[in-house]
Amino acid sequence: MKAKMIIGLASIILFAACKGKTHGAYEVLNNNSSGASDSAKVDSLSRSTSKLIKKASLNFKVKNVEQTGKAINKLVIQNKGMVMHYHVGANTERSEDIKLSDDSILRVSSMNVNADMEVKVPKDSLIEFIDKVTALSVYVNNRTMDVTDKTLTYMEAQLKLKSRAELVAQQKTGKVIIKDPTNVLALKDEMVEQQINNRTIEDEVNYSTVSLSFFQSNKINKEVIANDDPAAYHLSFFKQFALAFENGWRLLINLFLGIVNLWAIILLGIGLATGFVYLKRKYLNDK
Repeated sequence: MKAKMIIGLASIILFAACKGKTHGAYEVLNNNSSGASDSAKVDSLSRSTSKLIKKASLNFKVKNVEQTGKAINKLVIQNKGMVMHYHVGANTERSEDIKLSDDSILRVSSMNVNADMEVKVPKDSLIEFIDKVTALSVYVNNRTMDVTDKTLTYMEAQLKLKSRAELVAQQKTGKVIIKDPTNVLALKDEMVEQQINNRTIEDEVNYSTVSLSFFQSNKINKEVIANDDPAAYHLSFFKQFALAFENGWRLLINLFLGIVNLWAIILLGIGLATGFVYLKRKYLNDK
């Protein structure tokens, strides 16, 4: 019996000593918190709405990618959602060039057209939105939905945020003395991060993300383009004949002009030839 009394007395003295003891970076002067209040906080948060994040994805075929994209955009607006990403792409799988003339070609191409979208819709409209998008398809290749429970993560951040808020409030009233001012700033920064994280969770809970990828059958695209091969450009026979006649006439004129330019030499040659013939005849007559 005496041993139990001694142990109880020692426990009381130890508790009183710990109550006024310095704890790390701050000193507790008056601590009114209790296990009962912490349990009440947990029970209060546990009764709050669960934080379920829903994400869905669809891969489907449509008749026309461009028209389907416009229809989905209207559905998003009707459901008070947001289009976060929209991309349309066209890839040429095969092409063939058909010569129409020397300077033009008909290019026939087989085009693959597809699109990717990422939208956010209110959580209560998610199933209805997916059903309406599915109705726009020819058939669906893949349809998935994932649910992530962030309730405990949200609750943990809320409890930490409340504890830090109480500590900051006690520091302002003097109940808690934080020796290093940088610890106060770090504490407030952590509170801001936790608030941002919880806001992010709330946004992901309230607005579900839907990833959409859709495509259509290959379409044939016909386009008349200029022939970019210089070797293909040549003149017809009649144009070549006319050009040859013109070049010959020009050559004849140039030859005549060249002869005229040599008139002095030609005249001298004629004179020399005439003199040579005259002297030759005279020589033969003298004999």
